[in-house]
Amino acid sequence: MKQMHINYFCRVARSKSITMVARELGVSQPAVSYAIKEFEEELGLKLFSREKKRLNLTPDGKKIYSFLGPALEKMDAAVRKSVNYSKSKSILRVAVPQVFGAMSLSGAINSFREHFPDYKVLAKEMEFQEARNAVLSGDADIAIQVYPKDFNDEDLVQLNANEPPLYCVVNRSHPLAKADSLRFDEIGNTPILLPNENSIIYQSVISEYERQGIIPNIVLSSPQQSTIVEMLGYGDAAAFLCKDSILESNPKLKFIPVKPEIKFVSGCFYARSNELSQTAKDVIAYVMKVMSAYRFK
Repeated sequence: MKQMHINYFCRVARSKSITMVARELGVSQPAVSYAIKEFEEELGLKLFSREKKRLNLTPDGKKIYSFLGPALEKMDAAVRKSVNYSKSKSILRVAVPQVFGAMSLSGAINSFREHFPDYKVLAKEMEFQEARNAVLSGDADIAIQVYPKDFNDEDLVQLNANEPPLYCVVNRSHPLAKADSLRFDEIGNTPILLPNENSIIYQSVISEYERQGIIPNIVLSSPQQSTIVEMLGYGDAAAFLCKDSILESNPKLKFIPVKPEIKFVSGCFYARSNELSQTAKDVIAYVMKVMSAYRFK
């Protein structure tokens, strides 16, 4: 008695469809039909009857399935557990943005590693669209990102944590620091610092400038938030950033809401077709908890 025969028989018994089983297992329909025929010949029993294009178990078929069905279900469960275990021992690839507002992602990842030292997590820097493509292609397991509020992809499972607004950030010695809020035209010819051109913040800011017919005075576009903060220290430039715990703790910086308000969403997403490992589930749960707890003042 071949394991393949048992596998095909039990799956057809559950679904009552050779077509469905062939599609599920990635084999041809004749291959499944032939395996069922061989299994019936080996047992000397007729296991299925065909009624209105559906296969139903005969009394003998029901008896055989009562022996083999539970065993196959246990085997399937054992295989899933084995795959999950092997994934938990492998490296989890997480797509994170180079400049992350809304919370200190690096701090969250480092904190996770302290709480779960046996888990292997590799943070790969990439911006929103690249991260989306990476999780869909399998180059990343999950993404922790900032993305547009209207982002919706049927191929992804999205878990939204919060909605970080965009701020104009200046040194407290800057003339703009006196403002409670700023319109884009009020920023005028002030030198502008932005994250890199592929970032959602850069694209949103440029889009708003274009909508208002204003040409911004961009002097720096950098993937390094530390570089932007250092430039702000000179006192003559302004940056567009989301607030996070690290930036907010800098006493030299003033966060000024922009008008019209621009909000994003921070959260996690992964491919709907991806069966998450326990490591991935734990990372998502932990990071979502940290991000959701952050409140924008």
